[in-house]
Amino acid sequence: MENNTRIQPYMTESTYSQELSSQNDAMNQVYKDYILDYHFEKADIFVNQTTNQAIAMISYEVRTGKETDITTSYQQDLKRLIADNNSDIQSSQKKIEELHTLIDTKNKDNKKLQSIYDAISELH
Repeated sequence: MENNTRIQPYMTESTYSQELSSQNDAMNQVYKDYILDYHFEKADIFVNQTTNQAIAMISYEVRTGKETDITTSYQQDLKRLIADNNSDIQSSQKKIEELHTLIDTKNKDNKKLQSIYDAISELH
C-alpha cells in the first residue's frame, strides 16, 4: 500500500486497479503486518522497439511460512491487544469511580456552603 504511488506509473489502469483490489482482500489485510516471502517465478517481457515501451508480466508466489505459525502469532498479538484493552478499561473504571467520589464530595461541600450562605443571608 505504501508503495502504490511508486508502482502506479509502471502499471496499466486495469492492472493497478487489480493490485488495489488484491491489497484490500481480506486475507491480505489479515497478514499485512507480517513479512511475507515473495518468490519470483517467471517474467515475460515484451519490448516495442519503435516506442521503447515494455510490458512485463511477472509471476511470483507468496509464501507465508507455516500457516499455523502465522495464525498462532496473530492470535498471540490479538490476545495481547485484548489484555491491554482490558487493563485500560480497568484503569479507566478506577478513574471513573474516583471522579464519582470527587463529585459526591463536591456536592456535599456545596450543600454545606449553600447552607452557610443561606444562614448569613437570613442575618441581614
